[in-house]
Amino acid sequence: METFFQRLLPFIIEYKEAIGGTVLFLLLWYLIHRFRVSRQPFRAASTDNGSVWVSRATVLNLIQSACAEIEGGSVKRVQCINKRRLLLLKLYISLDVNQSFEVSSMRFQEAAKNAVTHCLGALKAVRVDVVLDGVKGEYGEPKKSVALTEPLTSNSKNTPVAVSENSSVVSSEAEAKSEDD
Repeated sequence: METFFQRLLPFIIEYKEAIGGTVLFLLLWYLIHRFRVSRQPFRAASTDNGSVWVSRATVLNLIQSACAEIEGGSVKRVQCINKRRLLLLKLYISLDVNQSFEVSSMRFQEAAKNAVTHCLGALKAVRVDVVLDGVKGEYGEPKKSVALTEPLTSNSKNTPVAVSENSSVVSSEAEAKSEDD
């Protein structure tokens, strides 16, 4: 007694060109459809006089310019997804090294939501998701302190020498300078 899968395999082998062509056609149709839908403007509001339509490029440029003013990070990419009663925005951000993701994401969310609702009006519910896509700078990079940026000649014998990763070089230079005085 043959099972369903044992009968299916010879059928697939016999008609593999037709099955492959059908799958390829459906995949191509789906990609073209998604491309066309993503380029169409979406309805922002409807009134008695007519509808207001907004292009995705306008919304994306609006969000990019609103988030450009925020310090501590930058927006790499914005994804705009239009649903029936919801405008979903995904912000892919890159933060500076010593920035809190929680605080920065709230700033980006507020800026994007305020920009959309202020310019376009309360058209529909706006949801902003933030995705951390990178960190700028190196973690563990030593920060320049005031003591290290001052010239070593200002150090007197009674003041301590600034400690850094190259403490042997700094202390030997300070000792050489203090011996010259």
